[in-house]
Order: sequence, then C-alpha cells, then structure tokens
Amino acid sequence: ILLHGEEAWLRGMLFPTSFTGEEAAFRQASLRFPLEDRGHVTNRALDFFLRTDNPVRARLLNWVQNHFSTWINKVGPGAKWDEFAAFQRIRSNRFSDYLWASATSPAMLRYLDQDRSFAGSINENYARELLELHTLGVNNGYKQEDVTELAHLMAGWTAAAEAAPDGSEGTRVREFRYDPRLASGEARELLGVHLEAAKPTEQFNRVQEVLELLARSGETAEFISTKLVQQYAGYEAPAELITALCQTFHSTGGDLGEMLITLSQHPAF
Repeated sequence: ILLHGEEAWLRGMLFPTSFTGEEAAFRQASLRFPLEDRGHVTNRALDFFLRTDNPVRARLLNWVQNHFSTWINKVGPGAKWDEFAAFQRIRSNRFSDYLWASATSPAMLRYLDQDRSFAGSINENYARELLELHTLGVNNGYKQEDVTELAHLMAGWTAAAEAAPDGSEGTRVREFRYDPRLASGEARELLGVHLEAAKPTEQFNRVQEVLELLARSGETAEFISTKLVQQYAGYEAPAELITALCQTFHSTGGDLGEMLITLSQHPAF
C-alpha cells in the first residue's frame, strides 16, 4: 500500500491476474478436513480464510455466503461446501453471477423447498426469499401476487438426488436440474412485466430472464449497496454512500469489486 497506493493495492486484490494462492489455500483446506460432519465445513472455511493470500476477496466471499444463507443442518455438509465452492470459483465479482450460483445451488433449492415445488403444487419459500432477501429487499417494490407468480414461473427448477459419482453405496448427491414436465408454461405477470407463455424448450430461458431482471433492478441496487455499506462502513449506512454505490452498481452491471472501490474512496467511508 505504501509503494503503490491504496487503490492500486485494492484493485490488485479485487481484480487479481492470478488466483494461484487462493486456489492452493482452497485445496489445502479441503485436504485437511474431509467432509465427515458439519464441523469440518466450518473448519474448511476458516482454514481457507487463514491461508489465502487475498484477504479482500475472502471477506467479500464471506459476505456473499452470508447474503445467500443456507442452513447446513437441513442441506448437509456436502451440499453446503459445494455451494461455498461455487461462490469461490466466481472471478467476475458481478452480483448477477453470484445470484445465478445461488439459484442453481442444490443447497439453496433444498433449504427453501424449491425441490418440492411443482406446477399445481407450488411452494413459495424460495420465490419469497429470492425477492425479499436476495434481490429487491423486504417490502421493496413487490407484492404477494409477485411472490406467487414467481413461484409458478420457477416450478420445475429443482435439485435431483442422484447416486454419487464414485458409486459409494447408499450415498446420494444433489444436482441442479430443470424439468419442464414439472413446470407450467402459462403467461405470467411479474413486477409489472408481462412474460409470454413459453413452450417446454423455452421455459428454462424464461426463468433465466427473470433472474437477470431481478439482478439489474433499481431496488436490488439499493438493497445490495445498503448491505455492503453496513458490512464495510457501519450499520447506520450514510445515504450519500448508498447513492454512490448504487450509481456504480448500475454503471458496471453490478460489479461488487468496483462498488468496494467506490466505497473506499468516498469521504463518508
């Protein structure tokens, strides 16, 4: 920092040219603690955070993991660690990429019962949390009707239990998959946007469009900016700091790294 300045150092951490040290720390943590119980997941994560040569990305990764929270007691150690690993593999810092990793995470889909949501028998748990806690924020521009419509749209978005790749007897792993046979292609209205009826071959893309719509909305920009300020600058988030981060969110396509650069340079920080 003394040689190159704060911004240059911070950019080097948030946008590294090499992830060798981080990947080595991740592999070492996985080797030290086999997934025998939930405590090993905690130990793996702590070991990774202690060994990585990039503490800035590690803290951001921890924020992402907390934002898209799942409960290990329900989803199991293997699914929980796989979710953590999916977040760690993302190099872009874009919020939309983290949202996609969460939306296709078997841990998240099991945790919020999305794997039990089908056309004719929808479960609204994931749809509600997707709006309330992952994107728009509590009571921020959506109604109960939007929750129900989103649940209908995402029916068939599920996680299937399959035999372990190594053929371990009695072991099952969960894999994300989309099954249009469990979904409904009817036209829907979500947040004032009309979504045309979709054929089975088009329904997956329709859900993807919905996730992109949520990821780039103004309400999501405000909610994510507020949470980042609360994490890095203090719970009573200054309004001018939130506004500055919102502007960066929109100008960079939701790049959390650039938002942290903006935050670090702001007088309120």
